[in-house]
Amino acid sequence: MKPTYLLDANIIIRLLRNDHAVHSAKATELFKRAATGKIALEISAVTASEVVYVFKSLYKAERASTADAVLRVLNLPGVSDAHAPWLAVALELYRDTNVDAPDCFLAAQAKHAGKGIISFDRDFRKFPGVTTLSV
Repeated sequence: MKPTYLLDANIIIRLLRNDHAVHSAKATELFKRAATGKIALEISAVTASEVVYVFKSLYKAERASTADAVLRVLNLPGVSDAHAPWLAVALELYRDTNVDAPDCFLAAQAKHAGKGIISFDRDFRKFPGVTTLSV
C-alpha cells in the first residue's frame, strides 16, 4: 500500500503561487510523485479553508479564481479529499455565492450528512437543501 499524506496549506499555496524557488519546486515534485502513484495526497477541509483564507486575505485573490484553483488541485491525479466528499461542493458554493468560506464548508457538510444547521446567521438560507433552525 502506498503511503498517504495529508497536505498542509503551505504546500498547496506554493504549488499554486509558484513564488518560491525551493518550496514551489518541492511542492511540484510531490504532486508529480502522487500523479505517478508513488504516494497519495489528501486535502482536508481545514487545509482547503486555510488556503482560501490566505488567498483572500494575503493575496487579495478573487473568490472564483481561488475556488477554481483549489478545485484543480483537488482533481489532480493522486489527490483526494481526506474523507470530506463534500469539499468540492463547499468550494463551488464559495465560488458561486457571497457567503464566507467557513459557512460554505458547513453548509456543504450539513447537506451531505443530511443534517440541519443552527445559527443566528441568515446566510445559510441561501443554500438550497440545507435545513436551518432559527434560535
